[in-house]
Amino acid sequence: MLSLSYALLKLYLLTATFHFRALRACSGSPLRILANRVSAARSKERKAQYTAELEHKVPFLQIEATTLLAQLRHLQRDSMGLHNKNSELRFRLQAMEQQLQLRTVYALV
Repeated sequence: MLSLSYALLKLYLLTATFHFRALRACSGSPLRILANRVSAARSKERKAQYTAELEHKVPFLQIEATTLLAQLRHLQRDSMGLHNKNSELRFRLQAMEQQLQLRTVYALV
């Protein structure tokens, strides 16, 4: 599709060049109109090409988003597991510290 559009644009530019030479003898206003048309055609072609590139990227970005979401969920589960393990170890450490304090108190009595 882009090559057909590009071919049409080239044909349009060739036609515009022919008209440009024919209008050269005329006042500046028709030349400016023609130049604006040529510029608009180029801009339209660039926009179409950019849109096509973006549309081409969409499926790849959707796959990447899905993959990253799965990785995020996996890492969140791992993080939650580590948080739970950390809480358990802190609780055990606190209990051991209390036992040590009790032993120290009983040893002094």
